[in-house]
Amino acid sequence: MTADAPDPLFGISERQPPANLAAEQSLLGAIMANAKVYDRVAEIVAPEHFADPVHAAIFAAIQRRCEAGGIADAVTLRAEFENSGVLDPVGGADYLRQLLVAMVGIINAPDYARVIRDTWLRRQIINAAAQAIDRAYGSTDSDMKAEAVLEAVDGDMLRLASSGSADTARPGHIVGDSLMRQVEAAVDRRGALAGVTWGFRGLDRMTGGMRPGQLILLGARPSMGKTSLALRISLSAAGAGHRVLFISAEMKAEAVMARAVAAEARVPLSVLTSGGLVDPEDGRWRALERGAPEIDAVAMAGAGIGRLPIVWDDGVFTVPGIRARARRMQREPGGLGLIVVDYLGRLRASTLAMRQSNAAMASVSEISAGLKDLAMQLGVPVLLLSQLNRQVEAREDKTPQLSDLRDSGALEQDADVVAFLIRQHYYLTRNEPRRRSNEKAADFEERVRLWEADVAREDGRGTIIVAKQRQGPIGPVRVRFNDATAEFTDERPGEGGAD
Repeated sequence: MTADAPDPLFGISERQPPANLAAEQSLLGAIMANAKVYDRVAEIVAPEHFADPVHAAIFAAIQRRCEAGGIADAVTLRAEFENSGVLDPVGGADYLRQLLVAMVGIINAPDYARVIRDTWLRRQIINAAAQAIDRAYGSTDSDMKAEAVLEAVDGDMLRLASSGSADTARPGHIVGDSLMRQVEAAVDRRGALAGVTWGFRGLDRMTGGMRPGQLILLGARPSMGKTSLALRISLSAAGAGHRVLFISAEMKAEAVMARAVAAEARVPLSVLTSGGLVDPEDGRWRALERGAPEIDAVAMAGAGIGRLPIVWDDGVFTVPGIRARARRMQREPGGLGLIVVDYLGRLRASTLAMRQSNAAMASVSEISAGLKDLAMQLGVPVLLLSQLNRQVEAREDKTPQLSDLRDSGALEQDADVVAFLIRQHYYLTRNEPRRRSNEKAADFEERVRLWEADVAREDGRGTIIVAKQRQGPIGPVRVRFNDATAEFTDERPGEGGAD
């Protein structure tokens, strides 16, 4: 801005907020003239949408009477307001008769209601913008950083965008037509996915892919490989052309990508972290030189992953922050196809949630609901990783259950799909049989033999259990797991996917 250019903020306070008092008068008059008008506009406007406080009070009285089954005409409202003093600023109860005169027509009442709601939304936008200006200047909160101001503004505007929509009720034939279009599209796909691929045939067949608007929860105990599985899903989705936002709230982006590169290059992670590996022949660690086959494989894998449409963000720890990043990414060329959040336990809830009597449950509920809303608003699937409760370890059968979810009520309710990851091999190798007192040698040897058979059978295997799906079957899907590279892959060709 040059020295001679006017300040764009100058004079804002001198301008009158948007309002349409004539539309407010016409709507109130129409309702008083015909009570059926209220039913046509009740889903569009509320008392707080009126710019004139007197009009807001009159509509609130109409709302109370109509929803109680009473009559809301000039006679009944006059009796309610006669001695209240509410109508004194506009000349008293005679103002109700003036509203009847101001009525233009009953048939146009919904149009008046939409005009009223539109001007209300404009006023809210102005208020939010003014608050953003105060925050940016530091007059509201001098400790608020610029990035936090952006997140707050983005959250305010998104809430207004949601509240600005009205009259979402649709008659049955409209909904039916929409449903048939979806059915016809499914038939035309001839088996192709409706959503974003998981990268695993069994999961794609069972779910039809990760669909827009879904909150998908992937839960597991520590060391099962949640992050590695999420990386495989992200790489598969990006490889299919979907832009992915990977929120890493637990590790730096470089550490997460190192896992992806190691898996893709099929080398141990130590090659990337320490520049060496353990020699399989003598068990000794040896350093690698530049030009070694493993280093070349890492370079090729890193370049390939770097070209994929994945944005890695390790600096966001709140739902508003994720929302701000996702919305910016969605506006960019290529849009946004999938959000992956690693993981729930590292996200921060609002101060209000943290002050609740049960802060842990309130925080999980707020984060879960916020991510579900984000999926719906942006029309993309959100894959949320979560750690399961310790009670899994206490059971003889380690298979996860819905009750193992942390504060499972909110998570189970909000999630459209709940999947669990388990590797029985992990538990088996840590539970080697020990000879019991008074146990015969032959019996102990038999137990060891059975244990060794179980370990051999489960080696290199993992299971993803779809425990909940709103619109589809549930059940286990077998996958392969490479312990050295922490890589999940599909079942071997010919072995199938789902059990």
